[in-house]
Amino acid sequence: MFLLFLYFQVFCFHINISIRMFSGGGYWESIKFSAKRISKSYPLHVITMLAAVFMVLISYLGSDVSIGNLFELGRNIILQTFLLQSWYPYTGINVSLNGVAWYLSTASFLYFMFPSIMLFLRTIYTKKYLLWLYIVSVLGVQIGISAVALKIDSSWGFYRWITYDAPFFRLGDFFVGCILGVLYLNKKEISNIMASIYEMCVLLLSIAVIYWDNNAEHVSFISKMLNNWTTIYIPLAAGTVYFFASTQGVITYTLSKSRFLKYVGRKSSHFFLIHFIIIRYSVKIMARINLSVNRFVLIVFYFFLTVLCAEIYLRIEPGLLKINNTFLTKFRIND
Repeated sequence: MFLLFLYFQVFCFHINISIRMFSGGGYWESIKFSAKRISKSYPLHVITMLAAVFMVLISYLGSDVSIGNLFELGRNIILQTFLLQSWYPYTGINVSLNGVAWYLSTASFLYFMFPSIMLFLRTIYTKKYLLWLYIVSVLGVQIGISAVALKIDSSWGFYRWITYDAPFFRLGDFFVGCILGVLYLNKKEISNIMASIYEMCVLLLSIAVIYWDNNAEHVSFISKMLNNWTTIYIPLAAGTVYFFASTQGVITYTLSKSRFLKYVGRKSSHFFLIHFIIIRYSVKIMARINLSVNRFVLIVFYFFLTVLCAEIYLRIEPGLLKINNTFLTKFRIND
């Protein structure tokens, strides 16, 4: 899911900034666009981080709290405040507090790399064979990194960080997403029938891969290397975004008519940061009152609370973004 989210975002970024850069906006314009994109999510990140900190402080009540505990909490707050947690190769730190915020830490690095990637792609914009060669090369490098990381540490901790959280590893995904944007802007038109066939092939292949990944024993080295939530899904995520972008096929055409899916898509960045906090609080409360709830009912409940909190936040977001904009203006980013 994260890979689809990342590829889709950078895919849209590329199309948006391509228009800006090639219409005279230039490099500085693309930097400002990236900075604004990061800053837009920052207020919600701070709010959800503080909610997680409050939960930690509550857990300290009635228990022996050491200086080490307070140091760890302070360290995690500092790292998350400056969006640096995903650079730390330890799960207890990079996914501490609001665990999913590691994505924002990684994304902040990727967004600021985006203008430089765009400048590079301008030199090979029309050379499709080079673009495809870069895609294959990046995927090859990522597979190689996965293999080396698994050899270094097969206990999953360091290996998971390298192949899932590490910003430099995700730069490969981001770069591929940019190239897909180039290819999409220069692609030849295809019929609706062919688009439907491509979509169906990607869907069936995705189902087959997910089934294998969740049911195989993963005993061999290659199988373990592919079973890291990332490597095997990279080509699938790239193909899904590329072939589903035009909404020409029957699957995407049908889905594009859904108001519910459009709503979820528009609010997805808010839902992503909020849902983990909702789940953590709910689990704590249900454990405290010894409440057991049906799994499906629980999912619906989590989703409802996430939507409710997102809508409440959206009511105060304009005021928070004004503060953001004041800060950005001082650095001439919001001119």
